[in-house]
Amino acid sequence: MARVEVVGHQLRVQIEGMDKLWSLKGRLEIPLTHVTGAEADPEAVRDWKGWRGPGTNVPAIVVAGTFHHQGDREFWDVHDAAKAVVIRLTDERYARLVVGVDDPAQTVAAIRQALGTAGAGSEPVGSHRAVVEAYVEGFRRSDHEAILACLTDDVEWVLHGYRTLRGKAAFDGEIESDAAVGSPTLHLDRLIEEGDTAVAIGSGEMTLKEADRVAFVFAEVFTFTGDRISRLETFHINLGGR
Repeated sequence: MARVEVVGHQLRVQIEGMDKLWSLKGRLEIPLTHVTGAEADPEAVRDWKGWRGPGTNVPAIVVAGTFHHQGDREFWDVHDAAKAVVIRLTDERYARLVVGVDDPAQTVAAIRQALGTAGAGSEPVGSHRAVVEAYVEGFRRSDHEAILACLTDDVEWVLHGYRTLRGKAAFDGEIESDAAVGSPTLHLDRLIEEGDTAVAIGSGEMTLKEADRVAFVFAEVFTFTGDRISRLETFHINLGGR
């Protein structure tokens, strides 16, 4: 278990109890300017974590320490998947911190609030990232209202290899597919923001009526007008069913 708190302009992650031994780490301190986002993600623990070293991985008991995944280094300290919070970083030793906390929702809210106020007196840090995270969370819940609230009225959605949609009404009609059952599982692996553009890279799974569970990877390029998404380009590749 970890205790995550914002102290000044730093994000402090304090590893507690025996987890210091399992993870070979006692505390991490990250400048808020290097934190790109946070989300509660119980599904993250079920994914392959990469190559361990150094650390501990006892399935269904504890995942703790450093793992090397798809060319990135990640730090883990999780016992209970339901308590997992994913914290994304840039310009740091670790690309992600995946830690178990007492109250995931409260921890995520505190981090997001800190990101929004870290640049007091100037443009909020991570403002576009917060919109992208809300957009992705909307898709996780198939929450049309939450998704559409992130968009401009004249939004353009380019689904490469498929078609281009214009306007909120057309966008709304594409949120849920008739071929799918329920909501997708989505993981954000990387979120990068520069100027009026943000890029999200991730993976997920969805249930199709004719193919059971299908894994996929995606990349999305968001262009903003003000604080709303005015253009979205989606690159989506299915990896096969299981």
